Amino acid sequence: MIGFQNLWSNALMKSSSASLGGCVKRLIALCWFCFAVMALHADGTVTNGYISAVLRSECANAPTPPPPVGTTAVGTNYVIMTVADADPRNLENAQQVATDAIFLSLMASYCDLPITASNCIARRVQWSITTYDVNGNPVISGCAASGCQYHSCAGFESGPPIILAQPSDQSVNSGQTATFSVDISGAAPLYYQWMFDQTNVLAGATNSTLVLPNARTNQTGTYQVVIYNSLGGTNSRAATLTVNPGPAATNGYITAVLRTDCGDAPTPPPPVGIIKVGTNYVIMTVADADPWDWQNAQQLATDGAFLSLMPFYCTLPITARSCIKRQVQWNVITYDVNGNPITSGCAASGCQYHSCAGSESGLPIILAQPSDQWVNSGQTATFSVDISGAAPLYYQWMFDQTNVLAGATNSTLVLPNARTNQAGTYEVIIYNTLGSTNSRVATLTVNPGPAATNGYVTAVLRSECANATAASRHHQNGNELRHHVCGRCQSAELAECPAGGS
Repeated sequence: MIGFQNLWSNALMKSSSASLGGCVKRLIALCWFCFAVMALHADGTVTNGYISAVLRSECANAPTPPPPVGTTAVGTNYVIMTVADADPRNLENAQQVATDAIFLSLMASYCDLPITASNCIARRVQWSITTYDVNGNPVISGCAASGCQYHSCAGFESGPPIILAQPSDQSVNSGQTATFSVDISGAAPLYYQWMFDQTNVLAGATNSTLVLPNARTNQTGTYQVVIYNSLGGTNSRAATLTVNPGPAATNGYITAVLRTDCGDAPTPPPPVGIIKVGTNYVIMTVADADPWDWQNAQQLATDGAFLSLMPFYCTLPITARSCIKRQVQWNVITYDVNGNPITSGCAASGCQYHSCAGSESGLPIILAQPSDQWVNSGQTATFSVDISGAAPLYYQWMFDQTNVLAGATNSTLVLPNARTNQAGTYEVIIYNTLGSTNSRVATLTVNPGPAATNGYVTAVLRSECANATAASRHHQNGNELRHHVCGRCQSAELAECPAGGS
């Protein structure tokens, strides 16, 4: 019969908790064991329900079906053992049957599950009880009788050391604390030895975490750790420590920050009076002061400080990931002495956005090219270009590449009441004192028919995935007519009207 040994062990554990004499305890255990044995079918099915001890990741559902009583099943993100055939709606009884000893016996199996991006396996797990009806459908789920706390995998893993999380690069100011850490899976005991610049053994640095208090510039370099056990060893990556030479703040960091809408608070802040430029931010620490005194922080981060940072921000390269725009808010961020952000808000002058116009440098760079236009005769055609570069910037629009358009000397070209003889190509030359560039050649198409004076009424045959064409969806100013009528149905699109138009 499957699971006799486990059943007997559970019986003894169950009876030992009662304050009875030894003989009475053994008798109760024997009766409980015999009852459990009689409940088992030869094929592993149950007559009452499945009581299961389960270790599973946070993104795993209740495993189905449960295994036969006394057996264990291991999945990609769970371990389950059915410990008894009993009433699946009696959670209190289920908690007594699924003992801590059973959960401990499952920890090694769970902690050896491979960690991947999709299975949510972590190096700790809750002990859960799940009950199922006789058909294997989950009924109730809850924590073990000992509680809902997480249990660490430390001491339950096997094999040589495997690095789960590498030490990351650190940047601190002189006097601050630098911390490197590594997360390891492997059979205990695990041993650690941290190295500086790959060859210098750091005495006493024999834990998974390396703490360097009061960091100094001569500690700048690389740090890695050698990890080993009786089955093998491995080295971590070499993480870099940068120690900024300026002194750390004694009260807190008050900073002026220009950052994109998708940028977090830069950490750590630079020393007082130093400017730091990142991929999507510029930060300057303007004072060493109380980070909790917000009103004082706003007074210390003056508009003059923000204005001095604008040229740095406005010359950051614009990429799809950086979220850089040609306007930015002025933010004040305060940090504690360890460089952790405390408060954040707008400058004392307000939360408005400030344009990069006039704050950029270098040659003209085209940020947005003019696009092709298609209009009916009599409508307005508009071309525009967005430019970054040192002011002043000059523009000259050209027609068909050789004809200079008199007075067309702005970033936007407007052609009102377009005629067919204006169909052709349009481009703009942009220049400043440092150089020049040409935009792409954009095409204007002018349909010969006259533009409507009231609106367009059209007959359209189109596929279900086609939008309204430009000619049929616009009135004389090029704005879309939002409602179509199908009998009593009014909707933004014909496809939304029911069959028959009602």
